[in-house]
Amino acid sequence: MFIFTGCARSGTPYIAELLERSNFDIGNEVFVGSSGISSWMLTSKSSIEPHNGPIPSSMWTGTERRIHLVRDPIACINSIQTLTCWEYIDKELGFDKDQHLLLKSMLFWARWNKMAEYEKMIKIEDFDYDAYVELCEYINIAPNKEAFDEIPTFDSNEPNPHSCYDAETMRRWYPQAFDEICITAYKLGIEVK
Repeated sequence: MFIFTGCARSGTPYIAELLERSNFDIGNEVFVGSSGISSWMLTSKSSIEPHNGPIPSSMWTGTERRIHLVRDPIACINSIQTLTCWEYIDKELGFDKDQHLLLKSMLFWARWNKMAEYEKMIKIEDFDYDAYVELCEYINIAPNKEAFDEIPTFDSNEPNPHSCYDAETMRRWYPQAFDEICITAYKLGIEVK
C-alpha cells in the first residue's frame, strides 16, 4: 500500500488522477484504492477527523510506503490561502482561528512538510516524464505516456493565479515564519525564491 502525502496544494489530486489513469488503483483524499491513497491529510497521524470525512486509521498497519509530494513554498503558500478547511488545520497545528491567513499558510507549509515521514520525495515542479517513469518503476506499474501528456502538470513558469505575496513580502511581514519556511525547505533540498 502506498500513501502519497505532503502539504495541501502540493499535487495529491494530480498524482491520484495520473496514477489512476496508469492502472494503479489509488484513491484521493478520503477514498482509498486497493493500491493506496493520495491525501495531504495523511501527513498527520492525529485522531482529529479531517474536514471532509474520516479516514479509517484501523486500516494503516505501519507498513505503508510513503511518498512525500513537495511544491515550491511561495507558490504553494499563495494557493493554500484558498483552502476551506482551516478549522481542521487550526486544530491539527494549534493555530488561533483569528491569525492572519498568510501567517497561518506560511506556518502550515513549513510545519506540515516538516511533519511528513517518507521514503521517497517528489518535487512536483520537477515532475517531468522521466520522473513519472521513475515513479512508475518504483511502484511497479507501466507508465502511460498518453495520460501523462493529457493531464496538466504544475509549471513553475506559469503565472500562479493565487500570487498575492512574494517571498520578500512574506519575509518582511512575518520574518520568524519565513525563517521556518527556509529551514524546512533547506532540509527538503528546495530553494525559496
